[in-house]
Amino acid sequence: MDGSINGKSKVRSLTNELNTQEIKKVKGKNLKRKQTKSKLKTKINQTLIWQLFCFNSLSIILTCLLINQGWKPIKKEHIHITGSSILIKNEILKASGDIFPKPLLAINPKEMQAKILRQLPLKAISINRIFFPLGLHISILEREPIAFASRTKNNRVEKGMIDLEATWIPLHLANENKKEDIHISIKGWSNRRKSDISSILKQRANLGSQLKKINLEPNGDITLETIKIKRIRIGSNMDLLHDQLKTLLHLQNSIPEIFAKDSVTTLNLINPLKPKYQINKKI
Repeated sequence: MDGSINGKSKVRSLTNELNTQEIKKVKGKNLKRKQTKSKLKTKINQTLIWQLFCFNSLSIILTCLLINQGWKPIKKEHIHITGSSILIKNEILKASGDIFPKPLLAINPKEMQAKILRQLPLKAISINRIFFPLGLHISILEREPIAFASRTKNNRVEKGMIDLEATWIPLHLANENKKEDIHISIKGWSNRRKSDISSILKQRANLGSQLKKINLEPNGDITLETIKIKRIRIGSNMDLLHDQLKTLLHLQNSIPEIFAKDSVTTLNLINPLKPKYQINKKI
């Protein structure tokens, strides 16, 4: 009996000893894992701190360089202009109202753009400050003239050109190479009639015959001239323009040849539903 009890005790002791060793091994592994994680975390934190230090140092150095560079005065030779075939640098800078040399940081690109657009007939302009190398880049989009025009200013007739939006372009600022290909003229241009002129120009392909002239009368009436018809009255109600041009297209496709060759023709389209025409034979 005693031998059996002693045997069981020995087995129990051995089991407990094995369990204790097993527990110690597990605890050892957990401790090593924790130590490894702690070391890795410390290393990551050190790396982040070093990266932050380097980034901040670089930022401070670049900021100092930019400030130092930005307050250096730029001269006219540091200004580069692209997209302009007519305007010279001095005209653009004069329109900006800025006086050079001038520190780069003292230049407000948006303000400069607005001033130039008010003074010159440009479609768009973009101005960028460049720190390295020091300079100012001005990119211009010119207006494309499609018609000659005349207007009365200070009791004098002034000649110029206009684009598709009917924006006035002084002759000396219009591209010489384009003038030979332009066969439309506008008489009586004014700023308040820009939208009317532009509407006609945008629909000139729907006239049935090539547009030659747009005449704006002092009383507000508008008359047109095409290759086929000498005088087309459309009046002053631009809400009717679409219907008037549809009627004109129909009439010009069926108009007798005598209209174009042996007569001066007046076509009244003030009421597009009741067009009237008159033939005055040439003497």
